[in-house]
Parts: sequence; structure tokens; C-alpha cells
Amino acid sequence: MIKKRCGIGTAFLLILVTITAIFLPFTTSNAAEVKVAIAEENVILRTKPDAKSEGQTTVKKGDIMTLLDGSTAEWAHVEYKKKTGYVSRDYVKYRYMDLTAASSSSSSSSSSSAKLPDKISELGDPPDPMKPGDSGKDVKKLQQALTIEGYFRGSCDGDYGDYTVAAVKDFQASRGLTQDGVAGAGTIKYLFGVSRTNTSSSSSKYKTEKPNWYSGGSSLVPKNATFTIKDVRTGVTFNVRRWSGANHMDCEPLTASDTAKMKKVFGGTWKWARRPILILYRGHVYAASMNGMPHEDNITPGNDFDGHFCVHFAGSKTHGSDKVDADHQAAVNEAARATW
Repeated sequence: MIKKRCGIGTAFLLILVTITAIFLPFTTSNAAEVKVAIAEENVILRTKPDAKSEGQTTVKKGDIMTLLDGSTAEWAHVEYKKKTGYVSRDYVKYRYMDLTAASSSSSSSSSSSAKLPDKISELGDPPDPMKPGDSGKDVKKLQQALTIEGYFRGSCDGDYGDYTVAAVKDFQASRGLTQDGVAGAGTIKYLFGVSRTNTSSSSSKYKTEKPNWYSGGSSLVPKNATFTIKDVRTGVTFNVRRWSGANHMDCEPLTASDTAKMKKVFGGTWKWARRPILILYRGHVYAASMNGMPHEDNITPGNDFDGHFCVHFAGSKTHGSDKVDADHQAAVNEAARATW
């Protein structure tokens, strides 16, 4: 009788140990994967979710921040280098990441990234379209291009795995493409080809200029002039008029159709967030930044825009603070690397 009870107890323990061995790895893996924010461009860490609040430090492009409770649609609440604060959602992307795996591979990935060129065009000819599960030199070139743009943080090993899929989806989202994680012909064209705005291209007949507002830039586009704006990240263009502005340009969309295009750029909701833009005026292209919030006066009837919006050049200042805005300047710098 005693032997029978011992046999049952031993069998139960064996079953328990087997179940634990099967499910423990999955539990550990899921626990290690957390949601983080990754800077797509240099961005200011602010004390409050307000573009006018004090800046604590600059988060460098590609750096990882721990995501905290209290984030909103426009601001991410994060921890960065033992500082907590808020960064604009327009300059970060969210991703689930195994931080232990990321830290263990950081030395190898950072050494390979350090050898990468500054521009994707220097990687050579664009690769052929590819999909998850593929491997080889084309996948490696895709990973290198995504690394240069700040979307990929892993090792460029030539294997199209989960982290590459996530990076491709993030890039597709930034360009308004279908987020399927597949590097098809359209995605490759935007990342490597002539449609990609962040790569210098000989096919563009315009050279991007970066004028300083207080060194002649304020008079390049005179008051009442009409010009075309191109949003760097989406490629959407619309026409506007400058009507005023001393520290920067105060502008309005020219028509209701132009207002609709501008609103689409900001995801269908007006925001104070800064976006990199190119200005085309009389055969010149200028790097600039705009916000997306109608405010104060409006002088263009029938354009469905209740106010005006701000356009900044390098060195320009806000009218409220009479100071240079770091977020606008970061957007200007991003625009300066783009071509029309």
C-alpha cells in the first residue's frame, strides 16, 4: 500500500517537472519583452507634455527609451538615462523589444553600424523585393538601410526575422504605406529609389538649401507670396501663402483642398507637433519646419483653416518666447537631408 502511494506521488512530481520545463522558457521570454520608444530623429526630452516646457536633454536618433505610464496620442512619457519626461510622438516609434537580447547584441550591432555610410545611396544599387524568411545579401542591405534611418537596431546578419519585420512595418507606417512587414517593390522604392526623400538623388533638379532666418532667410519668401510645401516624411505637397511673421513665417493653406492635404499629413488631427518640410519657391528649395495647429488670425476666406500655422527656418524663433525652438530646428535639419 505504501509502495503504491509512493509510485503515484513520484508520477505526479514527474508530470509537474515536465510541465514546468515546457512552459518556463515561454514565460521567461515574454517577461523579458517590453514596450519601448525609439527616437527616429534627435528629439528634446521635456519636463512636461508641452512643446513650450523646459528641455532636459536631447535623445539621440536611434536611442531606446523605457516607456512609462501616462503617454498620450501626442506625447510619450519615457525614462532616458535616469531622467523621466516627455518626447513628441512625431519623433519616436513604439516597439516590443527583448532588452536583454538587445543589450547582449549591442556591441556587435554597434560595431557594424559604425561602419555604415551616412546615406543610403552609398550602399549601392537597391536590392530586389523580399519577404520574411528570406536571407542573403539583399536582406543585409535592407537591414543596413533601415539601420541608417534609425528603424533597425539589431545585427545586420542577412536573416529576415521578426526584428526586421518590425523595422519594415515602422518604416512603412512613416511613409503611409501598408504595414505588412514585406519589403515589396513599393517599400524598396521609397527606401532606396527616386521616391525616397531622405536620399540625395541626381534626378532632382533642385538643390536643397538651408538658409538662416536672420542672415537673409526672412526675405527669401516675401509676405503675400504663394509657394508649395512638401512634407518630407509622406511626400504630400500643398500650396500655401505667407501673410505675416517677424521671427518666422506665418502661413495659411491656399484653398480648402490644400487644407485637407495638410491635415492628412498630421494624421487627420491638427497638432502643434513639428514636421520637416521643403519649400519650393521660384526655382529654389528651402529646408524648413512647420507645426500643424491653426491659431490666431486668418486672412484667406474659404480655405477651411481657422487661423494660420508657423513655418520655421534655421535659426528662427517663436513669437511667444522669442527663442529658438529645438524641435523646429531638429525638423529643419531633417529636411536639409531631403531632396525635392
